[in-house]
Amino acid sequence: MKFQSYLFFLVSVFLSISTQSAYANQKISGTVTAVITGDIIIVKDKLMKSHRIRLGGIDAPETRQPYWYSAKKFLASNFQNQPVTVIVVGTDYKKQKVGFVFYEGMNINHFMVATGNAWALRRAKRGVNYTEAERSARNNKDGIWSLPKERIMRPSLWAKKN
Repeated sequence: MKFQSYLFFLVSVFLSISTQSAYANQKISGTVTAVITGDIIIVKDKLMKSHRIRLGGIDAPETRQPYWYSAKKFLASNFQNQPVTVIVVGTDYKKQKVGFVFYEGMNINHFMVATGNAWALRRAKRGVNYTEAERSARNNKDGIWSLPKERIMRPSLWAKKN
């Protein structure tokens, strides 16, 4: 029984690693066909394949969290039906591709934080640090930061409480 559990564990780890590396550094060029939330989009490539992309290094409000619809609407109004390039850096715990999205050379992930529509992830990988953009948005009371203080809550904390 222990051997089977150990074997299952090894296979799970191998599949997890191979999935991560299969997408890492993949480049996708296409059009934003849908905005699911303030940090998840659907990009359709030139072969008409749809890719669900989680914007890396940021965390936008969760569905039904204060400001979630405004963040989603902001992302859609600026980038829906626009051509983008995605640099995929891996997958998240939901097996969604995680990447950095660019429109005409502009980093959309950074833009969402700088305009107050998302938080900078403190645990972001790949040397990405959007904390200064978040600080600036907070100081200017942009986006999320325009809400009353008691309504501002990181999505991870909000998800635990709801």
